[in-house]
Amino acid sequence: MELKNFMENHVFAVWDFQCLVKSIKYLSGHDSPYMWMPPKIKYKSLRLINEIILDEETDVLPNGDYASHLDMYRMAMKEVGADTTAIDKFVRKYSDNSFLDINLQDVPSPAKEFVRVTLQAIGTRKLHVILSVFTYGRELIIPDMFVKILDDLEIDAPMFRYYLNRHIELDGDEHGPAALELLEQIIDGDEEKRREVEEWKVKALDARNTLWRELNASTNWTI
Repeated sequence: MELKNFMENHVFAVWDFQCLVKSIKYLSGHDSPYMWMPPKIKYKSLRLINEIILDEETDVLPNGDYASHLDMYRMAMKEVGADTTAIDKFVRKYSDNSFLDINLQDVPSPAKEFVRVTLQAIGTRKLHVILSVFTYGRELIIPDMFVKILDDLEIDAPMFRYYLNRHIELDGDEHGPAALELLEQIIDGDEEKRREVEEWKVKALDARNTLWRELNASTNWTI
């Protein structure tokens, strides 16, 4: 029961992770959705972004098919009997809307503050700010968190184990180092950007701590 409750709330943090990835891709290119234009950043930086997005939006499944990490998580939820109704309804409701239209009342309480900080970062429309939240609030700390969840997992949940292992592997070996390199490329010696990166790093880590504390309190799942 604790795992089901945990996943029904935590899935919203998986969803807003996909939003971070989407915004990074958007801000690295040109605003026009219909024609190709040279990127706003160096090609090496764009290459790193594309490699990360490839895995986050179309990762390989155990059967050789492909899915986003959100869909992979939803598969894992169904596998353990967790209810996907709330996240499915949420995604449908806002599928054609700007993130500015999102009502945080539609987000379960344990994840609300975490999603709020993510959307605030995206709302700055500053690539270095979004990358700070992405790098320090996600990529660099997820492997250790997910290793602990794996160690504590006592039920048979192959898809959930696969999802956790993919993040441990990708974020630890590839995405984490790539995100740090990318962030340095975007900062490019600009001290104001570095100051904002540090500011949002603290916000992202505080939001992560709040999320975990709220999830622990509401689901009895100790992380």
